[in-house]
Order: sequence, then structure tokens, then C-alpha cells
Amino acid sequence: MAVVSDHPSVLVVEGEDCADLEQRLSHFGYRVFTAADGDAALLALPDVDPDLVLLALAGGGDDGCETLARIRSRTDAPVIMVSSHDSEAERVRGLLGGADDFLSKTASPTEVTAHVAAVLRRSPRRYVDPDVFDDGTLRVDRGNPDVVVRGSPSA
Repeated sequence: MAVVSDHPSVLVVEGEDCADLEQRLSHFGYRVFTAADGDAALLALPDVDPDLVLLALAGGGDDGCETLARIRSRTDAPVIMVSSHDSEAERVRGLLGGADDFLSKTASPTEVTAHVAAVLRRSPRRYVDPDVFDDGTLRVDRGNPDVVVRGSPSA
């Protein structure tokens, strides 16, 4: 199981401008990388090694499910599809094709950010702060002199 930074990385694959979404994700501490299309995302995957892929391709040229399959063949990172094609058939196709979640393009940046957090909570990767040890019983923060045992500061 990989141990990564406490600031998970999100690769946003966008078919159109998602500046508000990128700004919101950054505001909440995510390291945001972008790719203009599926081909650029595939090239970025080895360097970025994202903790989550947000596949927000516009309808038309690139088929989101085709790109999803290509991404899935190269990473086990969770994928959230965001699509203007919001029919039940498209949502089912995306989810059965390997997406971990599926949202409509009409979802607000706040809602998308909440879905990103929820999917990452269920991710097999663990996000830890290297300056904090917390095994559920004992919490030691190198930046704080207090040690917490079972939720209470020790004396």
C-alpha cells in the first residue's frame, strides 16, 4: 500500500475550461495537474502519478469511456467522470467501464470537490502527514508538544 503526501494529487482531464474547479481543488489543498485531453492525460500519468483522475471531457470529439479505458489500463487511481452526457445509460456505462463516480457537468465546483474527498476517503492509498504519527490510539505531532491518547491530551 502506497504512502503519499497529505496533499493528494488530482489530474483534471478537461475538454473545456475548468478554472473554477481547479481553483477550488487547490484551495482545499489538492495538488492539481491538468491535461487538455485524453492523449495528454496518458502522457502525464507516469510523471504525475495522480491519487485521483477527474475525467471532465466535453461531449463530442473524444469518447470519455474510451479515454477511461485507456486511463484504467495504466493506473489504479480512482476516476471520477464528469460529463454533459447525463443519461442513465451514460452513467451506467461509465461506472461499469471503471469510473468510481459519475457527475453531471452541471455539478458545482463545491459538489465536485465533495465527491473528490469522498472517493479519496475510500481509496486504498493512505494520506499521511510525515510530521504526525496517528495509529488511532496514539497521536504524536512533531509540531505540537501535546501527545493525544484515545482522543485526550496526556498529562
